[in-house]
Amino acid sequence: MKYIDASITGSRDDAPPLCVLQALILATHALVMRGIRGREWRYIGTCIRLVFELGLHATDLEYSPDPCQTDPEEWCLKEERRRAYWAVWEIDQFANHMRHLSISTHWATNSVHLPSDDKLWSQCIPWRGCRLNPDPRERFQDVLDIQSGSAKAWYIVVTSLELEAYQIAYPKERTLGFSQSGKRSYGDRWRILSETIQLTIDRLPAELAFDELMLDFGTRTYGFTQTSLHSLSLIYLINMMPELARLLVLRPYLYEDYIRKLLKASRAGNRDVVPTEPQEQTSQFYRAADAILKIIERPRGAHYRYVNPYIAHASWLAATVKLLQQYLEDDEFLKCDARMSFSFLKTTHDQFVDYWGVSGVPTQTLDILDTRLNRFAAAMITSGHCCLLSVHDYRFTAPGVLPTASSQLDSLECSDELGISSRLRWPLAMQRVNELEAILHEY
Repeated sequence: MKYIDASITGSRDDAPPLCVLQALILATHALVMRGIRGREWRYIGTCIRLVFELGLHATDLEYSPDPCQTDPEEWCLKEERRRAYWAVWEIDQFANHMRHLSISTHWATNSVHLPSDDKLWSQCIPWRGCRLNPDPRERFQDVLDIQSGSAKAWYIVVTSLELEAYQIAYPKERTLGFSQSGKRSYGDRWRILSETIQLTIDRLPAELAFDELMLDFGTRTYGFTQTSLHSLSLIYLINMMPELARLLVLRPYLYEDYIRKLLKASRAGNRDVVPTEPQEQTSQFYRAADAILKIIERPRGAHYRYVNPYIAHASWLAATVKLLQQYLEDDEFLKCDARMSFSFLKTTHDQFVDYWGVSGVPTQTLDILDTRLNRFAAAMITSGHCCLLSVHDYRFTAPGVLPTASSQLDSLECSDELGISSRLRWPLAMQRVNELEAILHEY
């Protein structure tokens, strides 16, 4: 990094050449995948500043829709600038998501086309382009309209949907986007995004759709070139990102089911608890985690060497789902199955840690979360006198929003299974609820 820093400093009042930014992008990418602390955060900021200083945000401000009227050499140079722009975009999205910070730059409003197909760029063949539409519902259609087979363009489109999911899941940290417009309920915003995700997946080009037999990364076939491995990596990521978006937005429903079960167990004490069916949203949550598990299982463990290590958090997130599912299921077979899936996903994350040097803190968090959930569940069962809150009186309004003020809890009218009215004895229940929120905030 010292040579890059020296090149930037040596430019003084002039903008450094594009190659300096490209070197900084590669170095920052390597730093960020090992953790996002102060140093890494500042280098990301430098990348963003250089993007605007070099004018990459206005690369396609003057654009001719007719490729025949575009000079091939000029188009290739612009494509290089576009790719640098979107590389910084990807790092910025990932870093802000990991640190639970708001996005400072609304990238979709800038005049930069999505990357073109690699073959067109390498052969210097101009092609029509399109920007990333500010409205997520229109993005996939824009890419279809220009007949782009660019895997990178489709990857950016599906990754941008994860950003929209993040804005819904963390309402206090959201920035510009359709998920912020109007005063729609949490469920309405998720429904719109869910439809958008499904439409995007359905309209993917056939060569980019998930094929169980194709994503082997050379484990069952030979003669794979670096280009084909890169293509498989993008297909892997394109099909993984929509499921991550689903996990982000649907998790409050899983939390609610988890709290319902704990409250029911606390009322039952040592008596048998009648099994309850999960909400439809929770079932969708499980299906998203299963989809991630299915994509990871097919390459037989080889994928972690070839895909972007940023995706390591997918196996971690899905492992957390399986861990919570284990405590939610009443059937012992399903509990065992969830536990096995949890172990497999945790092992996958460990492979990223060992191979790429990805931060091992999330793995440690899974172990801590497992221990604390086990202790908390046991404590709730043995303290049946402390909490008689009716499940019908408790609803999530947004992820991570639990009743924390004593006045909120004290005002809740509670009833047990027999319909006997009672007041919530809130001090101990308050402690349990706050502890649960702290546990679930780990991911």
